Amino acid sequence: MQPDEHLVTSNPPTSVSALIVSEVRFLREWLAEALVRHSDIQVCGQSASLPEALAAAPALRPTIVLLDVAFPGSFGTVRKFSARRP
Repeated sequence: MQPDEHLVTSNPPTSVSALIVSEVRFLREWLAEALVRHSDIQVCGQSASLPEALAAAPALRPTIVLLDVAFPGSFGTVRKFSARRP
């Protein structure tokens, strides 16, 4: 076996941007505070309403959307987010 034969390389982690959507202000702010403690996570936005979040998502271009499932019809909203930005 050669010394570099099993050399493992990895790419540096890419930054993840998150959009947080919840009617509960305390939940949004706490989650944002917890997420920014990780250097590879950036909170690109917070929203208290589904229509506002859907409207903002194309401009914000989040990598992930953290959606509070307590919203009525939140599962249908997931499809709307996916249709606008898979």
